[in-house]
Amino acid sequence: MAREARIEKILAHAVAGYLHQHANKKTLITVLKATLVNKASEVHIFVSVFPKEDAIEALHFLRRKRPEVRAYLQKETSIGRVPTVEFSVEQ
Repeated sequence: MAREARIEKILAHAVAGYLHQHANKKTLITVLKATLVNKASEVHIFVSVFPKEDAIEALHFLRRKRPEVRAYLQKETSIGRVPTVEFSVEQ
C-alpha cells in the first residue's frame, strides 16, 4: 500500500473516532473517506449525514471543530506533520 493511501486510511479512522466521542447523538455522521491534496498539506474528509436534513448543521459543527480535530489527529496518530483538515458532505 502506498504511503499516501496508508496515511489517508489512518486519518479517516482517527477522525471517525473523534466524531464518535464528540458528535451529538441525534445525527449520524459517518466518515466515508479521506483524501490528501496539495502534497499532503491538506486532507479532505468526506462524510455522510443522517438524517439528510441535518447536513448543513453537521457541516457547521465539523468546520467549527477543525482545530480540535487537528489537535486530536496530532495526539492520536504518528504520521508526523498533520495536514490542515477540511470537511465535505457527500450527498
